[in-house]
Amino acid sequence: MDGLEDEAVKKALVSAKKMVEAASKGAIKPVMTPDVVYSANMSMTGRTESNLAFPLSYGSADLEGFKFIDTVCLNPLDYQSLDDINPDVLKANFCVQNFKY
Repeated sequence: MDGLEDEAVKKALVSAKKMVEAASKGAIKPVMTPDVVYSANMSMTGRTESNLAFPLSYGSADLEGFKFIDTVCLNPLDYQSLDDINPDVLKANFCVQNFKY
C-alpha cells in the first residue's frame, strides 16, 4: 500500500474506535432484537405515494408495485402513538421523514 492508502486506513480505524467508544458510553442505544422488524403495513406514518401502480422488471420477472413514503430511522422507534414522537426523538434516532422507496 502506498502512503495515501495507509492514511485512509488509519483514519477509518480512528473513526471506528470513536463510534465504539460512543456506543459503550450509552450515546447510541439501538434496539437490535429479532422481533423488531419493519413492516410497511404496521407503520403509523407510512402511506403510498399515489394509487397508480408502476411497472418494475427484475431479471425475468415483470412486476407492478406502488411507491411508498414513510419516516425511517436507524434506531427502531417503539412508540404507541404519534403524539409521543417529536423532532427531538427523530433527530436522536437518526430519522428521515418522507423517505420514498
